[in-house]
Amino acid sequence: WDNGDYSVSKKQFIKLAFTPYIISANIIATFSENITGPTILMAEYFLEKYHNKILGNLFKIKKPKIFASPIVPPIESGIESSITKNKGNPKCLLKIFFIGSLVSVYDFKTVAKALNLLEADEIKYNLLIAGKGPNEKEIRDIFKNNQNVIFVGWINRDKAIKIANESHLSIAPYKNIKNYEKNLSNKYIDYF
Repeated sequence: WDNGDYSVSKKQFIKLAFTPYIISANIIATFSENITGPTILMAEYFLEKYHNKILGNLFKIKKPKIFASPIVPPIESGIESSITKNKGNPKCLLKIFFIGSLVSVYDFKTVAKALNLLEADEIKYNLLIAGKGPNEKEIRDIFKNNQNVIFVGWINRDKAIKIANESHLSIAPYKNIKNYEKNLSNKYIDYF
């Protein structure tokens, strides 16, 4: 955007095209009681970018509360130790999570390649994978030599929110197939 790839007229067109979104985002971030996101950092970013302090003060509206809100199936024990292992300075450890059924529609081989790139750049990370499913063994095999990937099984909503609040990034690694090119998956809604 800033390096000259777009002409002035293209930039103006893009800004104009996104004006309804920006106005809606300002209204939501200013007048909502709560802002949710797949991670607490994303919710904070949305609030900081779009909350209109002038309107908030004019209408005497409290700043919205923020929290992460993924939706997940019933609990399985053992998550506490994994969460504790991931505590620390977020600037020193990139925390990534996936929550969902471990089925064939997800491309975890590409995720493994991306994690290899992080390692090549000496970026410390942890990936928590919460869920179960028919492809669990195959997915576990992909990460069998990676101690930074932790499988935690099914977790409840409270545990999911805790993980999301302690994470920087949520992933939905769908395979590049026509269904996901033409349709929006509910995974993105789940993370919100």
